[in-house]
Amino acid sequence: MFKQVDRLILRELAGPVANSFMLFLALLFNSVYLPKITDLMVKGATLPQITKIAILGIPVLITQCIPMAMLLGALLAFGRLSGDSEHVALLASGVSFYRATRPVIWVGILLSIVAFGWNELVVPESMRAFYAASFEAAEATMLPTKTQPIHYAVKREGTDYIEEVITITGGYDPKACELRQVSILLMNNDGSQQGQPEALIYAERVVAHDEKGYNADMYNVYVRYFDTDRTLRRQSDAWYATAKMRSFGPGVRFDRDFRGVPKPQLTDNRIRSFADLRAAIDEKRREGKTDLGGDEVNLWEKVAFPVAAVIFGMVGAPLGVRPQRGSKAMGFGVAIAIIFGYWLVHNGMFQLGRGGTIPPMLAAFSANALGLVAATILVARTRQ
Repeated sequence: MFKQVDRLILRELAGPVANSFMLFLALLFNSVYLPKITDLMVKGATLPQITKIAILGIPVLITQCIPMAMLLGALLAFGRLSGDSEHVALLASGVSFYRATRPVIWVGILLSIVAFGWNELVVPESMRAFYAASFEAAEATMLPTKTQPIHYAVKREGTDYIEEVITITGGYDPKACELRQVSILLMNNDGSQQGQPEALIYAERVVAHDEKGYNADMYNVYVRYFDTDRTLRRQSDAWYATAKMRSFGPGVRFDRDFRGVPKPQLTDNRIRSFADLRAAIDEKRREGKTDLGGDEVNLWEKVAFPVAAVIFGMVGAPLGVRPQRGSKAMGFGVAIAIIFGYWLVHNGMFQLGRGGTIPPMLAAFSANALGLVAATILVARTRQ
């Protein structure tokens, strides 16, 4: 008889979970990517570019949709069983509510494993490709006259010492391989004056002839050499109609692929798997960096989010048979409220974990722990 009960629950669960998954996927896609895609379309991005971005953005949403689908699916499935009084028939046949929810736990565990594997094997590659495709589309539609401020520091290789600070305020012309309104602040290398500004180089235009920008032509160049020893003997100004970038010394460089200078540096940890992110954290720790709280919370999130599928399922099942059950619209509203509460708690714990107030692992699993407590209470009360 128990096998028949399992088949009944699984059959009731399959449809609502699948439908809920597609519903949440559509909602997340519209809220996260639709504004970006619309903006690129208005700027003239091609249909293949838009399609590629849309497809590559879906895998990361799938990981987030699986727990939410489990919540709403379990709520709707047990709500239908309750509406037909089938849960009463099960209880009269000796099948407890604990036993009836066993298939929910099985499905939740299965989906958790799928979500974790998907997040490890598919999401990192898709996110890297997504960012690359987004940049290519943005670059292709970028107007040469559009201002897109860029600011970054160039460090000495293998150290945290800043050799120069580069600011680009005039945007980038991809067709001419040209940057506009470029300021380069050179830092002093001398021991006693190390870290002090030594010279400021400003160019109206910089046109590169190689990938790194070492061999670049600078136009309308203004240079100010600072009086770092405060004797007023070294401060001077110079102006050049044209100049070679390498003529100012080997330290003057963009330190990136010239085409990639306007490209934002990826700090999204979703481009890494669990093992890769842990290795990156260990490497930063060996370098002496201490602000690793956010990275460590992101590390444990890769486990916490898939595990939420089991917890959400155990929350949704008893809610479906509560006396105040209503229509599917009401069930959807309850699910949205629970999801909102989960993310509210998680985001608050993330801030505490990132700041070092609580351990990163605790921050990542706090919302799950509260959900588990809620599931235990709901199941216990429903049994009564």
